[in-house]
Amino acid sequence: MLIDARQVTKGTTVETDVCIIGAGAAGITLEREFNGQSFDVCLLESGGFEFDKKIQSLYDGPNVGHSYFPLDSTRLRYFGGTTNHWQGACIPLSEIDFEVRDWVPYSGWPITRSDLIPYYHRALAVCEIGPFDFRAETWGSDDKPPQKFASNRLINTVIQESPPTRFGKKYRKEVIDAPNIDTYLHANVLEIEANENAQSIVRLHVTSLEENTFFVKAKIFILATGGIENARMLLLSDGVQKTGLCNQNDLVGRFFMDHPVYETGYIFPTHFNQKFYGWYRRDFDDDGRKGELLISGYLKASDQAMRENELLHGSFRFELLHMRDISKGVNSLREIVKGIKKGDLPDEFMDALGNVIHDIDDVALLGYRKLTGKQDTIFRLISWSEHCPNPDSRVSLHTKLDELGQRQVKLDWRLNDQVRDNIIRMHEILSEELGRAGLGRLRLDIDTESDNWLSSFRGSNHHMGTTRMHNDPSKGVVDANCRAHGVENLYIAGSSVFPTSGQANPTFTIVALALRMADRIKELLV
Repeated sequence: MLIDARQVTKGTTVETDVCIIGAGAAGITLEREFNGQSFDVCLLESGGFEFDKKIQSLYDGPNVGHSYFPLDSTRLRYFGGTTNHWQGACIPLSEIDFEVRDWVPYSGWPITRSDLIPYYHRALAVCEIGPFDFRAETWGSDDKPPQKFASNRLINTVIQESPPTRFGKKYRKEVIDAPNIDTYLHANVLEIEANENAQSIVRLHVTSLEENTFFVKAKIFILATGGIENARMLLLSDGVQKTGLCNQNDLVGRFFMDHPVYETGYIFPTHFNQKFYGWYRRDFDDDGRKGELLISGYLKASDQAMRENELLHGSFRFELLHMRDISKGVNSLREIVKGIKKGDLPDEFMDALGNVIHDIDDVALLGYRKLTGKQDTIFRLISWSEHCPNPDSRVSLHTKLDELGQRQVKLDWRLNDQVRDNIIRMHEILSEELGRAGLGRLRLDIDTESDNWLSSFRGSNHHMGTTRMHNDPSKGVVDANCRAHGVENLYIAGSSVFPTSGQANPTFTIVALALRMADRIKELLV
């Protein structure tokens, strides 16, 4: 049943078995799993079915660390959550991402990749992608061949691209029609109220922008509001624990991670018509599920290379360009030649000539390619890196209040020298492998000697790590089942529980973890 929280009488207490806070990828996945079960479910969503600027402003807050996206634009606060602007990239984490790695501080998950494999398989249909097969050999072909290297330091793999699935639209009717589920829109949680020793959640304080505060009691509460807001909600709930709920070890909000990404340079192919694994479409048939799938290929470090070189998990993706797209000198030469053919030099001829002289290497390379019949296409190199877990990279509370009188969130995203050193070493390996395979040469567009080149890296809108998973309460906020340490009836869903980020986009793993949590909750209640 659908309920407008703005119409709920002030002071009302809603009672249910399971209460889910947040209707994004995790919350809607959980809700679908609970559909038709023998217990009752209440879903609380802050927004409505469409974007609302005033509700969205509740996500506002300052960035005080490494340059980042505005916090009120990097996520969405209405039904479907951030899947409303999700690009759709789906890939599972690798086995090494779950391991304790001596060279990666705070690494290691309390579960293995094998623990998630059954749930990855179930997540395929939820995210509307093909079979659980991300091997380049499966999806490549003569027209889109994987690169062949002399060693196994770099491997080809693929991303399966979801349509993308807009959870709020795709599953709306199914959720609303569920007989045992009440979905509240415009319902903002102000506080998660714990009992006197903070070992159990008593109720939620909920309100709309109309300030008609009411309460929700449940046997089990699930916090699923995203990698930033999960931490903020716990920090705001300081009625019993003054540092914030579940924050007895000062871990809530720490270890904020995102995937640093940067356009680091260009690959100049050796051979005419040389292709680098890019975007294409393939048909699939997976146990009766048939369709057409958008695939994107890329290169990544092999597990062996990561161990031998003590690398963070990194990858390279490619964008087809022409030399004129990157070189002022080549463009200026084209304008000069065009003008001469018309019997007239271009305006600002001396400036154009200066560009040609400045980029003489590019001009000479273009001339060589024309003379030898080779293409003038090149590939922009887009580099991704795992974020090294860092307790000083964190989410905390600001002093400024939002429309509901709640303290805004404050983000301090930090990148360290290990990320920089990792990027440099990854490019060294790529350059060596391109040369050995005769595929081309790499030109970096970053000054690795500069102290501030890391400042050019941007994030990927992947918010992870702020309520990290660990079996030791002194090292994590939730246990292997994503239950909050020391709180018997509070679970946390989403990428905030990731101890490490890997290099994979997080949504596919968010859905898999939500499916795993749903099975756990059903075991407890059915």
